[in-house]
Amino acid sequence: MKCIVLFLLSVFSFTAYSQTTMPNERGKIFYDKFLKIVEDIKKKDAENLPNEVSVLRILADNAMTQLEHLKKRDPAYDVAPLEAMVMPYIQAKKAEVAAHNKRIDDASWHTSDEGCYGLFMANTTTEMRGKGNFEEDIKAHQLQLQAYQEKLDNILANHMNGVEHCKSFIESRTGLARTAVEKSRNQIQKLIQPKEVHYLYREILGEEAFWNAARKLYPDLTAVAEVHTMIKNLLATDGGLEGWLSKAAARKAEKLRNTFMPKAAVVNAGLEAEFKEAFLAEGWNETIVKINILTREWEIVRNSLTGAIICRTQSAAIVAKPKSGLCVMYNFTIKQQYTGSGYSGVSSRYSHGIMADEFLCENAGK
Repeated sequence: MKCIVLFLLSVFSFTAYSQTTMPNERGKIFYDKFLKIVEDIKKKDAENLPNEVSVLRILADNAMTQLEHLKKRDPAYDVAPLEAMVMPYIQAKKAEVAAHNKRIDDASWHTSDEGCYGLFMANTTTEMRGKGNFEEDIKAHQLQLQAYQEKLDNILANHMNGVEHCKSFIESRTGLARTAVEKSRNQIQKLIQPKEVHYLYREILGEEAFWNAARKLYPDLTAVAEVHTMIKNLLATDGGLEGWLSKAAARKAEKLRNTFMPKAAVVNAGLEAEFKEAFLAEGWNETIVKINILTREWEIVRNSLTGAIICRTQSAAIVAKPKSGLCVMYNFTIKQQYTGSGYSGVSSRYSHGIMADEFLCENAGK
């Protein structure tokens, strides 16, 4: 600003001093004060003060005040050339204030859901939030990432000022992100169900979108770019989604081949019939393939407070075939109610759990 403004001052000073007339006696005192302030402005302008713009604006305002007094004392005197001498300092301060206010506005905008806060710090950004309906979950996440990309594009095109609001947050997340990538890498090697693979793949796609946005907003953060590269490489591992699904299918087949029923503790045709009757009474419309009794004796169940006998139970592993799909292996417990002098001859389900929700029916006899 110095070279330009000092040049203007020299020009305007020449213009002012070259006027053919001086102010009248009533105005001359303010004219002289004005020129003194102009000299002060020149000196301060050469000092490179840290608050230079503010200091020069104060002096310029003081100079303009002297001109107001001059105009009142000598209305005929032309003060326009004198005003032009100090206006650059006034305009410079106005520009500084405007720039400061814009920085505040930009930072404030980025605290909203449309700003970098919405990209990185909102409750929902790019993560996969499944609700249990596989097809709908995938479709919803695709739309979510599409909207995320549109938000990023808007910021890149129109609102890069103020993105520093989220920079420290992103910097603090890189370590956690690296850990998450390694965790996902390990998960990929363990999953066997196709839906689980799809959900994990979508989750990692979301992470890729997140860190892609971060690297574009903060290209100077090398750690952010490194995290994004890690995620891209992970997505390409084993040929991507299709490769993941293929390997998961192979792991599943291997697990099914090597899953067997627990060995029977006893063989008792009569007790097996009790289990069969209780199982079929549940109305699950499944055909029993094999029953292996897991307990040798009845277990007495008592009231936890009084100690009174309630019933007795036995447990078995039951493999059953639904109408479609593979078999299912249950841990099935039956009970016989205590009658006061003995036990009911009718058995019913006491509890059950699933030992394997997918089981090769042919393994039931192995």
